[in-house]
Amino acid sequence: MSYNKTTWVDNETSLSAQNLNKIEQGIEDAFGGLEAHKAESMANAHKINNIGGLEVALNQKATTGTYTTTLNTTWVGTSAPYTKTQTVTGILSTDNPIVDVVMSGTYHVDEGRHKSWSYIYRITTDNNSVTLYANEKPSVNLPIQLKVVR
Repeated sequence: MSYNKTTWVDNETSLSAQNLNKIEQGIEDAFGGLEAHKAESMANAHKINNIGGLEVALNQKATTGTYTTTLNTTWVGTSAPYTKTQTVTGILSTDNPIVDVVMSGTYHVDEGRHKSWSYIYRITTDNNSVTLYANEKPSVNLPIQLKVVR
């Protein structure tokens, strides 16, 4: 129900008992509407709503996962692009991970890792695996870390 001042009070300058009752009833109705809305909001707090075609999860926390694997120097292809499919248990095809090489802290080892890591230009995910694409075959094993947020 919609309310305005003429619904509540017949004459703005007159505060008769009848008008006071209308004001009181309007306040009670408005309060009841707020309570009903609050109860409905709480009931839907952990449901997914579809707003304009965009699914929105209310009151749900994101989960993160960190995965590690080591890429050896065996890659598929005789010319670029070279590919490598690597098992990464737990990663999903819908994940879009942040990926980086893990450095050792030893300069000459890390120099080789850095150079080989620069050859990789694309990484895609599948359930329990990733596929990497390189413009040159990495010449050293590359320990990598993949961070996902779901």
